[in-house]
Amino acid sequence: FDGGCLILAETLKIILPGARIGTILADGRVDHYVVALPQGQWADADGIAPDKETLLARYHKNEACDKPLESLDAADKKIPCPVVPRSMKLSKKLAKILKNL
Repeated sequence: FDGGCLILAETLKIILPGARIGTILADGRVDHYVVALPQGQWADADGIAPDKETLLARYHKNEACDKPLESLDAADKKIPCPVVPRSMKLSKKLAKILKNL
């Protein structure tokens, strides 16, 4: 992990009502965290995708991922992954900044 995806996902969950944390799995492990929006859209640092298929394709291309992406889940159940940087303090601080933009 290069870090930041879970921090951003938790930040967006704080400021977007109904948003849920989602995961992209590769080789049976969490490879990336994203946000499932109530309107059926998906978001990460690369922007908003209209559906999960578009987000998966974009992620595969942008990350030059050579592993098959197995699933996209938005049940908040795979958090935390021990190797992913996580800071609720930072997520809350970012949420406060973004709300004030």
